[in-house]
Amino acid sequence: MGIQTISVRWLDGVAELLRTNGLDAGALFDEAGLDWRCMGDSEARCSTDQLSTLWELAAARSGNPAIGLAGAQDFKLGNLDAIAQAMASCRDMRGAIRRLAYYLHAISDPATLLVMENKDECWLTLSIAGGDKPVPRPRIENTMVSILALCRWVSGHDLRPRVAHLAFGAPSSLHPYYAAFGCPLRFDAPDHRMLFSASDLALPVLGPGAALAAMHDRQGVNSLARQGGCSLSNQVRQMVIQLLPDGDPFCAQIAHALNMGESTLQRRLRSEGTSFQQLVDETRRSLAGKYLGQKNMALAQVAFLLGFSEPSAFLRKCKRWFAMSAQQYRQQFAVTD
Repeated sequence: MGIQTISVRWLDGVAELLRTNGLDAGALFDEAGLDWRCMGDSEARCSTDQLSTLWELAAARSGNPAIGLAGAQDFKLGNLDAIAQAMASCRDMRGAIRRLAYYLHAISDPATLLVMENKDECWLTLSIAGGDKPVPRPRIENTMVSILALCRWVSGHDLRPRVAHLAFGAPSSLHPYYAAFGCPLRFDAPDHRMLFSASDLALPVLGPGAALAAMHDRQGVNSLARQGGCSLSNQVRQMVIQLLPDGDPFCAQIAHALNMGESTLQRRLRSEGTSFQQLVDETRRSLAGKYLGQKNMALAQVAFLLGFSEPSAFLRKCKRWFAMSAQQYRQQFAVTD
């Protein structure tokens, strides 16, 4: 296995937390071997050991072993807004959590969020792989409260797990833990995880239509969603845009949502001079061009939003669509600030 890396865009939130707690974020980044010049590069990555070193230094310099929880109540989306918007396009929190589990790993190789659910409850289990050194406690705890904060933002509710497990010993002070998680805690557990109820999973997300519109406005794809007025083709196109982050949309799935049979949908689309698969292909290609034009969107993020299970599949598709690589397309057509 190669070196596991994390998008540096994740580090923007870490840097803000350090500064808020009176630390010299720049000096700590330098000491951890992290290059500040890469912070604005959506494609830049850092190693898992570099991030672990940063958290070790933060805990030592602050004298606060629970610094990973500091500022949990003042969480800001920052550069995690793309994950939140992708979650917010789901119907309910069950779908949003599944999408979070996929997307978290897309931006952080070493992070895995396992979702295990039944009809009554759902466990979210976090694991973070280390490199040459173990992953420090503040890093694990910060990732857990960030996941919880994302779920709270998307649901619009102050979600509180039924219980949170941490595979660390009990701290000298429990206050920052109760403040961050807002639930009973178990320490020295076998793993790091949070338990949510079925009612939590059933919560609708906060304004999925509005959240999607906000994302599309920012990425400049509203014109695509408006093509064709109120035609059936346009209705299908808008649904495809919403469903793409979950993979290839199924014709039967959209036909059911439109209260018609699959054959009827295909027949009516043919009467408008198109087909379901053609709409999917055209929408995906058009969105790819728009997303690649935004320098702040990492290629892995674009691949996810377009429904590709692996960035490599997206990169191959780009060469067929544009007769050039994704990076070449971005260099030629990216919007400058």
